[in-house]
Amino acid sequence: MKRIGIVTVHGYNNYGNRLQNYAVQKIVKNLGFEVVTLKTQTALITKKPTILQSLYNNRKNLLNKIKSKLIARKYKALSSLRLEKFKKFTEKHIKETPSYITNNSDKTHLDDEYDFFITGSDQVWNPVLKGTDIEFLQFVSPKKRVAFSASIGTSFIPEGRKAYYQKALSEIPSISVREYEAKGLVETLTKRNDIEVIVDPTMLLSKNEWLKLCEHSLKKPKKYILVYFLGQQSTKYRSFIQKIAKDNHLDTVELLNPKYKDYYLADPAEFVELINDAALICTDSFHGAAFSITLNKQFVVFDRIEEEQPSMNSRITTLLQKFSLQNRYWNSDYEVNKVFEPINYKTINEVLALEKTKARDFLKKSLDV
Repeated sequence: MKRIGIVTVHGYNNYGNRLQNYAVQKIVKNLGFEVVTLKTQTALITKKPTILQSLYNNRKNLLNKIKSKLIARKYKALSSLRLEKFKKFTEKHIKETPSYITNNSDKTHLDDEYDFFITGSDQVWNPVLKGTDIEFLQFVSPKKRVAFSASIGTSFIPEGRKAYYQKALSEIPSISVREYEAKGLVETLTKRNDIEVIVDPTMLLSKNEWLKLCEHSLKKPKKYILVYFLGQQSTKYRSFIQKIAKDNHLDTVELLNPKYKDYYLADPAEFVELINDAALICTDSFHGAAFSITLNKQFVVFDRIEEEQPSMNSRITTLLQKFSLQNRYWNSDYEVNKVFEPINYKTINEVLALEKTKARDFLKKSLDV
């Protein structure tokens, strides 16, 4: 049996990361391969800021840093428990290498151990966060490199990294990306015209396949709004969500708020369950939106509010455009009664069926099936 090595953004704290990793593994296994995820620890080598920049950044972020540290200290035990739950999910559902590979470790032996390497999905090529030799599979033979629904995450490549990206991308024979903007960036840099756009791997599994992960042991309200924000919730966001809850007699479940212990400790399988059982999902998360669509739920997407981070909203824009769901994107004039307008999931599921065929065909061609 041929072996495939998956390279992705590795970690044990993000729902989308763990679930897309599981999805890629399952999709490739279904094609008849043995699949292993390579545990990675990678970091960009960046220039240190000047003294003036450091002083400015420190002054600007001092209060937020103090607040974050106080919260982290207060909920340290809870965060450790959450980490363990994510690791247990991974041990149960994802086959990983026992040790990590790093930018500086010896990786020469890996080329002989695997027939192909897949980089993706997630933001493996985000030029601010990742995009190292490991995520571009520079440590293995070019003929073995495949990019599957790889994400750049931002709408630009910094000028200082363009030459590196141009060379690294040109050396990957089969490339599919997750966003239309990523396709444009790759084609502009490489002058290639064979770049495909494939939906996030989590959307390539059926609702029933996802629900098989759920044990349905998590206690929750009968009717609730699931609030899943990776960035900050503005006053306008909170007011909007509170009005929906009040008008429709719904409880709210905040997923990443450690004040609500049971939900904060939800593992990736329980995340799927919480979305599936919610009356409405309010989120600024790409995977929050992706799972809402896959599980055929009512949802509203909000802009991510993050300090000192480039906008990552192109991912969500592509997603909503793909399924003609631009009306699920919140704006300041958004009417509260819109949130429960029926979504045409019959048409959306037909589009998803085509996307599954497209993804399967791409992998079969790329992996010589």
